[in-house]
Amino acid sequence: MAEQLLVMRRIVLPLFALVASCTSLPLARDDSADLAKETVGKVAEKPRSCIALDDARGAKLFNDAIVYRVNRRLSYVNAAKGCNAFDTDPIFVNEVSNGQLCRGDIIRLISRSGGIPGPTCVLGEFTPYRTPR
Repeated sequence: MAEQLLVMRRIVLPLFALVASCTSLPLARDDSADLAKETVGKVAEKPRSCIALDDARGAKLFNDAIVYRVNRRLSYVNAAKGCNAFDTDPIFVNEVSNGQLCRGDIIRLISRSGGIPGPTCVLGEFTPYRTPR
């Protein structure tokens, strides 16, 4: 009987702690208004399959979209899949080897508060939004 109790403590308690920690993840949020502010006054151009990793600065997550700000005039919006319902300001972990981010690449998200690993996202096409001269 004591052995069964010991096994329960080793298996059930850590499992309970894991389930309890999962319930603290944020719920899905509606960022559509904030995403619209990122592109206001800019004109959408033809989507691209890849962008240079140097252009992937200033990444910001908006539900299922990632905005990469290159400068004041140019931003790329990527309709990534699987990023929603996560930290509003995550750390982006890009696993690339060719110096580019491309459609189909996988991005891992990590919470800045606590370093909790989050979802992996699959990148879509990069739509450039540019302010007209």
